[in-house]
This record gives sequence, structure tokens and C-alpha cells, in this order.
Amino acid sequence: MTGPLMSEFPPPTIEPRPVPTEPGIRERWGRTARWKRWSAYGVATVVAVGAIGAIGGSPGEPDSLRTSDAATSTRAPSVASTEPPPSSAPTVTDDVETTSPSTTATTTVAPSTTGSPPTTTLPTTPAPPPPGSIPALDVLALIPIERETPDGYNRELFGYGTPVDSFGCRTRALVLIRDSINPPQVDRGGCAVVAGDWFSSYDDLVWSDPGEVQVDHVVALKEAWDSGASRWDAGRLEAFANDVDEPRALRVVSGVVNEAKGAADPVNWLPPDEAAVCQYLADWVSIKARWGLAMDESEHGRVRNLLTDRCPGQLVAPWVEVPPAAPTVPVAPVPAPPPAPSPVPNPTPADGNCDPSYPTVCIPPAPPDLDCGDITFRRFQVLPPDPHNLDGRDNDGLGCES
Repeated sequence: MTGPLMSEFPPPTIEPRPVPTEPGIRERWGRTARWKRWSAYGVATVVAVGAIGAIGGSPGEPDSLRTSDAATSTRAPSVASTEPPPSSAPTVTDDVETTSPSTTATTTVAPSTTGSPPTTTLPTTPAPPPPGSIPALDVLALIPIERETPDGYNRELFGYGTPVDSFGCRTRALVLIRDSINPPQVDRGGCAVVAGDWFSSYDDLVWSDPGEVQVDHVVALKEAWDSGASRWDAGRLEAFANDVDEPRALRVVSGVVNEAKGAADPVNWLPPDEAAVCQYLADWVSIKARWGLAMDESEHGRVRNLLTDRCPGQLVAPWVEVPPAAPTVPVAPVPAPPPAPSPVPNPTPADGNCDPSYPTVCIPPAPPDLDCGDITFRRFQVLPPDPHNLDGRDNDGLGCES
């Protein structure tokens, strides 16, 4: 029997199986443990606060750090104050003298790096030399050449910094007031300069902070002492150290440059600005000539070569003469030498007979026997047999040596 065809049976019923799906973000977040969710909330809050602070900027920061178009402040030139300023000027030691270990050195306050920065604004063109100026080489020729005498130097002997006027102003303050480009600001109570503008010719800079500058003795006190000032009295030493009336003697310069110079002469130091070298040499020879100081051979030769090669036309303005130096110890009069004794007449024989033992003088032969007290000749030639024994015991061929 033929069975039913397969097509006569109905197809089996198959239910489709659902496709598994991944849980959504919200569903996964809901399944996360509660302590993990609160930790995430805290981290997000900290990050958000930090981002807001970075965008807004810290309220304590200056505007120049929060924006690139902040205006740059400029300092107006100082003017003379009619009221005392709130603070006095900083204390600065001038004229640093760095010498050998045996020499007394001066501690100097190094210029700070937080003050007003220097500018390179140069002063106006120098005025022509005054009438009566002479070539620097001619001034150099007036300076004697002597060896230096460094023994006994003590900076305190010069009395630098003592009050030099009726208002109690000291040398540093007077030079700062004198040389400020603009009217300086001065504390009247202590005669302290607290602001101004000073041109440092050594390095071609202009400073507005008095704490950044020092007053330099162009010819340092140690150099002056070695060059003849050791023979001066106390009044002349103090006059040299506080010579505010001669602009070439004391000069306002950058503190760093003044420390580098120390007590050096032109053999070992010159201004770093090439344009200042010739005037510096002219000032150097004028100060030494004005005060009657000497130069040693190396210093004199170095200055002469520099003036000849680099500054052949350099002139030196005339200066006001200073009183001559008074000796520190009175010079005792030199007694006159005693009169020379009358020479003893030379016993010359009447017949002119001279002993051949004494060929350069005429001494008669013995007898009688003669000694050096009987003749006037000294240190004459003696030949054997020397009958008068005038050669003495040394037998060196010279008679009556004393």
C-alpha cells in the first residue's frame, strides 16, 4: 500500500527564539553598586570645578598673566619731592676695591635683580671741550714714573663718607644729587636719595633705582695710596676721597661693573663699553696729574699705548689746582759737612828723587821711613819692594787705601 505523500502532512510549527540584546547604559548604571556610583559622582564634581577655575583664572594672579593684551606699565621720571618719601634709600657701599688677600677689601651690596631694569638711553651728544684743553698725551708726560708703595694701606685713613656739607649730606648722596639726569627725589631728614636717573658711562646704561648704582673713585683709593698718597697728611687724604667738586674724580656707575673694576688700574681693567675708554683714560691722567700722583712703568706704558693707538686726539679739560701735599714728618735740616783738614805737605826731595816702587806719585826713598800719615796720596800703585811698606798687609798693589 502506498503511503500518503509527504506533502499531505502539515509542516511542524516552530516558535522563533528571541535574539539576545545587550543591556543599555541606563540599565547597566542601575545594576552598578551604589558605592561605585557615588564615587563616580565625586570624581566628576572635582574635575568640573578644576576646569571652571582654569578657564576663569585665579583671582590672585596679575592681569598680565591672564591676558596677552595687558598694558605694560612705565615709570615716569622722578621729580623733586617736597615731602619726605615713605622710606629711605637702601645702603650701598661704593668704590669696591678687590685687591690681593693682604689688602683690606670692602663688602659691597650686590645689585638686586628685582629693581627697575636699566635702559640704554644715551645722554645727549657731549659738549665740545672747554677752552684751555690740552692733549691727554701731554698731560701724561707730566706724571712721574715711580715704583708703587703698597705698604700700610687702610681705607679708613681716607675718611670717605664723612658728612661734607652743613646739611649732613655724605659724599654718596651729594654725587647722586649732582649727577642725576632728572631732579632726584631726596629724603630731607637724612639726606638720602631715594629716586633719580643716572647714566653709567662704563656700560652705557641708565638706572632709576639708587640701590643699583655705586659711586666709583675713578682712581681708586688703594691705587692712590700706592702711587704717592701714602706720604699725605690726613686732611689731603680726606679731600681726595670726597672730591665732589671735580666731576671726573667720582662717578655714578652700575654696581656690577664697579665690583668688577675694584682697585685696578688701566693695565688690568677698562670700561666694557668701547665708547667710554678714551674719556676714561683722559679722566685717569687728569686726576693723577691734578693730585701729583705717580705711575709705575707698566701703567704709564699701557696708558700711553692706548692713547696713541685708540685715542690720538683725546683732550683733557683744565682742572682746579689743589694745595700741594704737606709732608707727614718734618724733614730735619741736613748739617753742613765739616771742613776738610788741611793736606799735609808732601815731602818732596830737593833733588826730585822719587822711589820707583811708587811710579804714579813722587815719594822719596828711605830713609827716613814714611807712613800714610806723612803723605797726601791715597790709593796709588805700589810695586815691590815697597821700602816704606805703604801697601799694608793685603798686598793688593794699592798704597794708603784709607
